[in-house]
Amino acid sequence: MSISWKNYSNRRRLEPAGLFRRQKIQSYADLIAYCSGHGIIPPKEEEISHYFEAQSSISSPIAEKEPSAPLDAGTAVEEPDSPPRTEPPAKKSTKSPTKARPRKSTKKVVGSTRKN
Repeated sequence: MSISWKNYSNRRRLEPAGLFRRQKIQSYADLIAYCSGHGIIPPKEEEISHYFEAQSSISSPIAEKEPSAPLDAGTAVEEPDSPPRTEPPAKKSTKSPTKARPRKSTKKVVGSTRKN
């Protein structure tokens, strides 16, 4: 059974841009593949194309970082002066332990003495 894109996105309260980013959907063809894999009737390309146009204008190539200067063999790397971190001891519970109580019987009473 298939569900329409409109019902699917409304029911799940989806923001299409967020879904496209999480699922790495970058084109209408990618959306068609996603929809067919999830039993969704895809929207018309005209209805959703503005998301792909906005996505392509926002994404820009990431600038590469400049490589750091190589370390010389004789150069020592400074170690931090702080002592290594240790885990704090586990906190003890402040609640008093409860006594184990016997369970109530679930047997049915046969021949009840109850009067009508």
